[in-house]
Amino acid sequence: MKFFQIVKTAVSRFSSSFAVITVILVMGVVADVQASPVSAWVSAGPSAGTTICDRSKPCQGFTSALGVIPASGGTVNAVNAGNYQPFTVSGSCVIDGTGTFAGVLVTGGGDGCIIGGGSPTDIVVLRNLTFEGNGTGGSVGINVSNSCQVIIENCVINGFDKGITIGSFIGSLVIINTTISNCSTLGICISGSTMTGQLSNVSILNIAGVAGDGIDVYDGANVNMTNCLISQCTGAGLSVGGSLVSCIDSMFTSNATAIECDATSSVYISNNDFYDNTATLSVTAGGTLSTANNNRVAGSTYVGSPTNGVLIQ
Repeated sequence: MKFFQIVKTAVSRFSSSFAVITVILVMGVVADVQASPVSAWVSAGPSAGTTICDRSKPCQGFTSALGVIPASGGTVNAVNAGNYQPFTVSGSCVIDGTGTFAGVLVTGGGDGCIIGGGSPTDIVVLRNLTFEGNGTGGSVGINVSNSCQVIIENCVINGFDKGITIGSFIGSLVIINTTISNCSTLGICISGSTMTGQLSNVSILNIAGVAGDGIDVYDGANVNMTNCLISQCTGAGLSVGGSLVSCIDSMFTSNATAIECDATSSVYISNNDFYDNTATLSVTAGGTLSTANNNRVAGSTYVGSPTNGVLIQ
């Protein structure tokens, strides 16, 4: 009897321990599920409009889908191409139009996408999207209005007052394989001493307003540019104020001025082509514009001189 009592006690203890372990494991699985990325789906079709936002019953717009994914982040996928409404992002997410190239149409004034709220650790990815404006004054294709990390990939932004703006916040801006065209005032503006930018394979075309700049980098920002095309800007292709910029393997053509560097800026250029700009370089006394002696110039009325190195003419 004593033996069976010992076994019974052991079994009882094992059962209790197993129950505890089971609860822990279940809690771990639930936590893992809750932490897993969540996908939502949107459609521009007439059958859309549910609040379920899954693949079989997609939402009608990005705003509804963003309300479904958790604040910690998730992915919003576009089922088809179409004219989606403007939207606001307030936390980590990926908005992906891969395979559809979904379009955001701004028919009145206002911005195509506002990225606000959140925190410096939030990551927002906009991929394979088209933003189409109507040239209204003050409108912005993508307006980053708070601290975060933003990646813009394979996008087209057309017909706004400004293409992309990011203010003096804590964060970073990465733009890859993106075209900004037919904006009236500015292509891209990056500013702030706590802001960094990486631009790769970015084209900025026809910034045709009064003194319209392709890229403005101001107030202590640090930006690297590679393989970019800046063309037909009525102001400067690249204007740098109080900041640090490197520009490599890029082309500036048919701009009023290719590069402007103010008295408190430092610009480094290597292996770029400057063709048919009214002026190539404009450097204010005190500023530094250095060249690797491998930049080519042709067709400029006024070339200007780097502070270090020479241009190939």
